[in-house]
Amino acid sequence: RCSRDWSSDVCSSDLLDASDTPLSHGLRIKGANDQAPTEQTWRDFLGGYGFGAELVKQPIGTLSGGEKARLLLASLIFMRPNLLVLDEPTNHLDINLREALAAALNGFEGTVLLVSHDRGLLESVCDSFWWVKAGRVSLFDGDLSDYERELLAQARLRIKSPDSNPNQPTTQAKSHSKASRQEMA
Repeated sequence: RCSRDWSSDVCSSDLLDASDTPLSHGLRIKGANDQAPTEQTWRDFLGGYGFGAELVKQPIGTLSGGEKARLLLASLIFMRPNLLVLDEPTNHLDINLREALAAALNGFEGTVLLVSHDRGLLESVCDSFWWVKAGRVSLFDGDLSDYERELLAQARLRIKSPDSNPNQPTTQAKSHSKASRQEMA
């Protein structure tokens, strides 16, 4: 129902009331304990997403697309779901919101299923990568550099031997920890 660009008016109008303020919006959200936050708790939480004392009082309808996206992200993270499914979440986000998204995902205690072409985001937040090809899903034992090498090896193999099976991995990838991927980002 919502477009891929979650800062767009189509999505924002479905999820946010233009006459609300970020402050009043948040006071109706229920967190992990099924309770709405206190005003101070919500102000403090929004502060981590770039909403200062004045911005929390502005009508949502006057916020920029990026500010609306930050409000939606903050609302979602505050609710602390067990599972987040994100499809290209960095599309149309500025660098500050990309960094806020990465920080929020790294602090998220649940499971995140993330589909993205944003290598920086993937390297900084993913614990594991999954190979999705030819109708199958399997754990990929490596990082994004290993994945890139694997794709190149398969392309070379197809050029040399058109009858080869491109769906079979050709090399053994080396696994890297989340911490080392974050250092590389």
